[in-house]
Amino acid sequence: MSRKKRRPDPSDPFPLISWDGVSEEESVGTAVLEEAAPFEEVEPPAVKPVASPSRQERKQKRKKERAAAVVPPPAPLPKVPRTFDTRFWFRAALALGGAAIAATLVASVWLWNRPEPAAAPAEIAFAIPAIANSIEDLEKSLTKDSAPSLDGLAFGYRAGDVLTYNFEFVQNLNVGLSAGFMETAQRRGGSVTASQIRDVRLGWRLGGRADLAVYEAGEKIVVGWRFSSMSLDLRGDAADAVAAAPGERAGSLDALRSELNREALVTMTRRGGIEGVAFAKGTTPWVQALLSAVVLTARVTLPETPLAAWRATEADATGQYVADYASEGGFSTADGKTARIERTKAAYEQLTCQSPAGTGSMSADDAKASLEGGAVALWDSGNGRFRTFRVDEKLRLEGKEFAQTITSSTAGGMRFASAARDENLAANGASMAKAFRANGEGMKPGSGDLAAKLAGQAEVARLRGVTGGMSIDDAIARLEGLAAADQLDSQEAAELVDRLAAILKLDDSAVSVALEVILQATAHPAVRVALTDALGAAETPRSLQALLEVAANTALEPDIRGNAFTGLAMADAPPAGAEAAARAAARFGDPSAEPALLALGMLARKADTARAEELADTLKSLGRASSDPDWQSNYLESLGNAGLPGTLGEVEKFLARDDVHTRARAAFALRFVKGERAEALLASARTDAAPAVRLAAVGALGFREGDAARAMLEDALRDSDAHVRAMAERALASK
Repeated sequence: MSRKKRRPDPSDPFPLISWDGVSEEESVGTAVLEEAAPFEEVEPPAVKPVASPSRQERKQKRKKERAAAVVPPPAPLPKVPRTFDTRFWFRAALALGGAAIAATLVASVWLWNRPEPAAAPAEIAFAIPAIANSIEDLEKSLTKDSAPSLDGLAFGYRAGDVLTYNFEFVQNLNVGLSAGFMETAQRRGGSVTASQIRDVRLGWRLGGRADLAVYEAGEKIVVGWRFSSMSLDLRGDAADAVAAAPGERAGSLDALRSELNREALVTMTRRGGIEGVAFAKGTTPWVQALLSAVVLTARVTLPETPLAAWRATEADATGQYVADYASEGGFSTADGKTARIERTKAAYEQLTCQSPAGTGSMSADDAKASLEGGAVALWDSGNGRFRTFRVDEKLRLEGKEFAQTITSSTAGGMRFASAARDENLAANGASMAKAFRANGEGMKPGSGDLAAKLAGQAEVARLRGVTGGMSIDDAIARLEGLAAADQLDSQEAAELVDRLAAILKLDDSAVSVALEVILQATAHPAVRVALTDALGAAETPRSLQALLEVAANTALEPDIRGNAFTGLAMADAPPAGAEAAARAAARFGDPSAEPALLALGMLARKADTARAEELADTLKSLGRASSDPDWQSNYLESLGNAGLPGTLGEVEKFLARDDVHTRARAAFALRFVKGERAEALLASARTDAAPAVRLAAVGALGFREGDAARAMLEDALRDSDAHVRAMAERALASK
């Protein structure tokens, strides 16, 4: 998946490789090859809301500069401001560990738009709850007079049984930046720094009563976990955020506590395998996450036949894992009816998340997991139920495909309180369970469904925080005021564009308002350009369709259409028609031809590989439409964006030119082209007499994987030019 900045930053030296007014030797050293990590695509030009010089003015300027004919010494590499792709971070952050996924995402309701926190206190964690200590004391009070019975290791639930347990669990969580993710992001051209991701430190405690009401007890057991007397306490970042905003946020926490008093319908096997958890329709994902975390934590899977040790595959909020069980040499009562069963999580196989591919899970290879501790259940063999359950586990996940390192500890337990019979439940439980399911919604343990729901709600909460309560009309009016005061370069204007994007993402009707303003010639030109940028940043189906309408409207100014083409080309999933619109405008002489041609190259690389040959022919046909130097320059940049094997011959022609400037651009245009021929051309460019060409070749190699690219980069460490050596060192460090 592409990792890229959503919009060009005016302070960034390469939203576009611009060669106007830059000498041949200096151009590559300062405008192109800063670092290997941030390189991604040569984006279409981000047009500022000011009048651009005409083509004739640019030609005259270049002639004057060439006449000067003084080549300055290579400039030192400037510092490139690194930026942070919030969409990549957000999608990756969904893979959170253990019950941590529930705790963190609940807390994220407040954390997305929390103020910058003060220094964290030395201790934010909850202590191990008292119920866990009392359960451990109960274990110690039992004798070892007889070996634990392995008979009756199956749930003995009968329809109509109501078993009452008191429970309390605590979760302490620390989230920081993953070094493994940093390395992965750099390899893909991302740019993330530790200072741009805040650490999260929080603790939560959830307690109450659970009445386990048995609806059905056939081949499958259906149990309603009826939660009541629920309490929820928070510490650390989440608690600080609630205290800082006692109005709406505190009200949300109170509402969450109240909503926790509800039922979860659990379908399980006689051996304890949990197949699904269902909730009444309208139960918020936050409540589903917390209650299902209790159900999935307080569980045991029994063996098919009496064994002293066995292994089971289970799932929880983190994903699917392998658990080792043992009931050998444990405590037992004098009559031998209580067995002590230990559970230890051996390893995770799949991680629950909304993955970059949208599949709902990621392989455990995408994170390094370490596990400590375990759980203990005192099993009542005579009645087929557990008397107590106690857990003390620690989990650490080091992300490779998600941005965090998550360290969490979970402690607490459940203790049997009483048993009763409900004859109405015994007689009508099956029909009651059927009605519950018909009016409810379920989740499968280990799936990404709940993570996706939580992600959606957290994203909505974050976007609402970004809007600051502004409507689309408020934001446009304020932007008009800044334009009238000539303050569009201010920080407030930049923040307004972000707010506009959030508003457009939340509300499709706001997109219609923005589109109407863009199409009106009476609106300030800079405001119309900013709205076009915001449509692309929103990147919803509706906003992209509006952007396509702007790009295809030949009556609009080139600046506005150019920004529209930029937004379409940068979208992860461009709408149908984007390629056709870019092709129609990318004709020599069209006022919007330059951004359209560059956008067409980017769109070509995202298209189906079956159409690669057709798209290559299209680009070559457009490039040969004129020998104008500016047009040829844009054509070469478009070929670099496309990276199609069918255009390799065209790039090779540019590599044979006498002009150093052109050869350098052609070498960099090979960055996405696969195959041995492209590698051979890069190897040749690596030995070019001009340092600028060698520097461009090293920059292209920074995008490429494989032994050949690495070998050429290692060879470049011995280059005679200091800039080439520095570039090679950065490229190797990112792999």
